Amino acid sequence: MILSKFIIISEDDVFTALIHRFIVNKFEQAQVKKLVNYQALRQHHFEKVHYVIILDSPLTGTAEYEIIAYIRLKQEVFAPIIFFSNKEDDREPAIHKGANFFFKKPFVPDEVTDQISIILSSIYESFKSF
Repeated sequence: MILSKFIIISEDDVFTALIHRFIVNKFEQAQVKKLVNYQALRQHHFEKVHYVIILDSPLTGTAEYEIIAYIRLKQEVFAPIIFFSNKEDDREPAIHKGANFFFKKPFVPDEVTDQISIILSSIYESFKSF
Protein backbone atom coordinates (compact mmCIF):
# COMPACT_ATOMS: atom_id res chain seq x y z
CA MET A 1 0.00 0.00 0.00
CA ILE A 2 1.27 3.48 -0.79
CA LEU A 3 2.05 5.98 1.95
CA SER A 4 -1.08 7.93 2.75
CA LYS A 5 -1.46 11.50 3.89
CA PHE A 6 -4.60 12.65 5.61
CA ILE A 7 -5.84 16.12 6.41
CA ILE A 8 -8.50 16.49 9.08
CA ILE A 9 -10.28 19.85 9.04
CA SER A 10 -12.30 20.26 12.21
CA GLU A 11 -12.76 22.57 15.18
CA ASP A 12 -13.99 19.66 17.29
CA ASP A 13 -11.07 18.25 19.29
CA VAL A 14 -12.97 15.07 20.17
CA PHE A 15 -13.88 14.37 16.54
CA THR A 16 -10.31 15.06 15.44
CA ALA A 17 -8.84 12.80 18.12
CA LEU A 18 -11.22 9.96 17.26
CA ILE A 19 -10.66 10.15 13.51
CA HIS A 20 -6.90 10.45 14.04
CA ARG A 21 -6.90 7.35 16.24
CA PHE A 22 -9.01 5.36 13.75
CA ILE A 23 -6.64 6.29 10.93
CA VAL A 24 -3.35 5.50 12.66
CA ASN A 25 -4.72 2.24 14.09
CA LYS A 26 -5.85 1.03 10.66
CA PHE A 27 -3.14 2.58 8.46
CA GLU A 28 0.12 2.35 10.39
CA GLN A 29 2.23 4.47 8.04
CA ALA A 30 -0.34 7.21 7.65
CA GLN A 31 0.65 10.83 8.10
CA VAL A 32 -2.08 13.01 9.58
CA LYS A 33 -2.23 16.80 9.47
CA LYS A 34 -4.83 18.58 11.58
CA LEU A 35 -6.24 21.94 10.51
CA VAL A 36 -8.78 23.81 12.59
CA ASN A 37 -10.33 26.28 10.14
CA TYR A 38 -10.42 27.80 6.67
CA GLN A 39 -7.53 30.18 7.41
CA ALA A 40 -5.28 27.27 8.41
CA LEU A 41 -6.25 25.47 5.21
CA ARG A 42 -5.37 28.51 3.11
CA GLN A 43 -1.91 28.58 4.70
CA HIS A 44 -1.34 24.88 4.12
CA HIS A 45 0.90 24.04 1.16
CA PHE A 46 -0.44 21.05 -0.75
CA GLU A 47 2.34 18.87 -2.04
CA LYS A 48 1.94 16.92 -5.23
CA VAL A 49 0.85 13.79 -3.38
CA HIS A 50 -2.49 12.16 -2.87
CA TYR A 51 -4.34 13.11 0.26
CA VAL A 52 -7.53 11.98 1.85
CA ILE A 53 -9.27 15.05 3.22
CA ILE A 54 -11.70 14.67 6.11
CA LEU A 55 -13.94 17.68 6.59
CA ASP A 56 -16.09 18.05 9.68
CA SER A 57 -19.17 20.23 9.88
CA PRO A 58 -19.84 22.71 11.38
CA LEU A 59 -16.95 25.17 11.16
CA THR A 60 -17.25 28.64 12.62
CA GLY A 61 -16.84 31.60 10.29
CA THR A 62 -17.11 29.87 6.95
CA ALA A 63 -19.33 27.53 5.01
CA GLU A 64 -17.93 24.04 4.69
CA TYR A 65 -18.92 24.14 1.04
CA GLU A 66 -16.56 27.10 0.60
CA ILE A 67 -13.75 24.90 1.84
CA ILE A 68 -14.66 22.19 -0.65
CA ALA A 69 -14.70 24.74 -3.47
CA TYR A 70 -11.35 26.15 -2.36
CA ILE A 71 -9.75 22.70 -2.39
CA ARG A 72 -11.22 21.78 -5.76
CA LEU A 73 -10.87 25.08 -7.63
CA LYS A 74 -8.07 27.13 -6.09
CA GLN A 75 -5.68 24.39 -5.07
CA GLU A 76 -6.57 21.97 -7.87
CA VAL A 77 -5.96 19.11 -5.48
CA PHE A 78 -6.87 15.62 -6.54
CA ALA A 79 -8.00 14.33 -3.20
CA PRO A 80 -11.03 12.45 -2.07
CA ILE A 81 -13.03 14.52 0.40
CA ILE A 82 -15.00 12.78 3.12
CA PHE A 83 -17.60 15.11 4.60
CA PHE A 84 -19.06 14.58 8.08
CA SER A 85 -22.17 16.34 9.34
CA ASN A 86 -24.85 15.83 11.94
CA LYS A 87 -27.47 16.95 9.39
CA GLU A 88 -28.66 14.65 6.62
CA ASP A 89 -29.68 17.79 4.69
CA ASP A 90 -25.97 18.52 4.14
CA ARG A 91 -25.47 15.40 2.01
CA GLU A 92 -26.68 16.73 -1.34
CA PRO A 93 -24.99 20.17 -1.18
CA ALA A 94 -21.70 18.63 -0.01
CA ILE A 95 -21.63 16.07 -2.82
CA HIS A 96 -22.74 18.70 -5.34
CA LYS A 97 -19.87 21.03 -4.32
CA GLY A 98 -17.27 18.30 -4.67
CA ALA A 99 -17.20 16.02 -1.64
CA ASN A 100 -16.79 12.40 -2.64
CA PHE A 101 -18.34 10.76 0.41
CA PHE A 102 -20.73 11.77 3.16
CA PHE A 103 -21.12 10.35 6.66
CA LYS A 104 -23.83 11.43 9.03
CA LYS A 105 -22.79 11.74 12.66
CA PRO A 106 -22.86 9.66 14.72
CA PHE A 107 -21.08 7.20 12.44
CA VAL A 108 -19.72 3.67 12.62
CA PRO A 109 -15.90 3.84 12.74
CA ASP A 110 -15.42 0.62 10.78
CA GLU A 111 -17.55 1.98 7.94
CA VAL A 112 -15.32 5.05 7.73
CA THR A 113 -12.04 3.10 7.79
CA ASP A 114 -13.44 0.59 5.27
CA GLN A 115 -14.33 3.48 2.93
CA ILE A 116 -10.84 4.92 3.36
CA SER A 117 -9.36 1.50 2.52
CA ILE A 118 -11.39 1.45 -0.69
CA ILE A 119 -10.20 4.97 -1.54
CA LEU A 120 -6.55 4.08 -0.94
CA SER A 121 -6.86 0.87 -2.97
CA SER A 122 -8.36 2.87 -5.83
CA ILE A 123 -5.48 5.36 -5.69
CA TYR A 124 -2.97 2.51 -5.61
CA GLU A 125 -4.61 0.83 -8.61
CA SER A 126 -4.58 4.08 -10.59
CA PHE A 127 -0.82 4.38 -9.98
CA LYS A 128 -0.26 0.80 -11.14
CA SER A 129 -2.00 1.51 -14.44
CA PHE A 130 0.49 4.23 -15.45
